[in-house]
Amino acid sequence: LGYRVQISIDGKSWSASVAEGKGSPATTIATFRPLRAKFIRVTQTDTAEGAPPWSVLNFRVFVVGN
Repeated sequence: LGYRVQISIDGKSWSASVAEGKGSPATTIATFRPLRAKFIRVTQTDTAEGAPPWSVLNFRVFVVGN
């Protein structure tokens, strides 16, 4: 269950990957340095044999200062 995280200011032009990796059946935490963005895109990049459909159940974004 691979993933890639990208950010955007306008929702049209997307950054290079700011985080990527393999998720787990339990909680997966993707961290990256603070960046200015209005939009966050998470893309599934891989699947696991026999795994259930991929979904995001709880998505938290922490805002740091201005």
